[in-house]
Amino acid sequence: YDSCPMPGVGKFVLKSAKIQPPPREADPVRERFNQMRDIARESRCLTFSNSKFYDKRIQQENARLLYRQGMFMKDFEDSCDRNLPYSAYFPTYQMMGYGQLRTYFTWRTKVRQGDILQTSLSYVFLYLYELLNNIGVESPQEGMERLMLLWDAYRVYDESIDKYVLR
Repeated sequence: YDSCPMPGVGKFVLKSAKIQPPPREADPVRERFNQMRDIARESRCLTFSNSKFYDKRIQQENARLLYRQGMFMKDFEDSCDRNLPYSAYFPTYQMMGYGQLRTYFTWRTKVRQGDILQTSLSYVFLYLYELLNNIGVESPQEGMERLMLLWDAYRVYDESIDKYVLR
């Protein structure tokens, strides 16, 4: 510091100016995710806290939300080059951030094209939940076939999936 006067300090105060955020380009992917998240706002008892995790009513409502959001996103495809990790028990779309959603839907798009790559196990379980709920398939038979293909291909990367899929 030196003895030079500083603007805005002393008897002359500069007029405040409103800070404007820089203009953002329209992001159709982010807009789609926001529309998906809007479905959760209609939920009667939305909660993800651990204190109510075992409450049957909360589990049922979270399962309904997963199904409704999954049906909304059933035909969505993505091609993002980021690969963010994700770890959660009973993963849902609502619990993921923007980058994780991009990673998941990019991975799911590749899986649906027959290219099953290694990723976070929580993404795999979310896709299994989709198949069990017939999201993105024409029939329960097709869902079971895709589930078996996924299981057979993914166990090369992580054998721990065996004990869950077998149940």
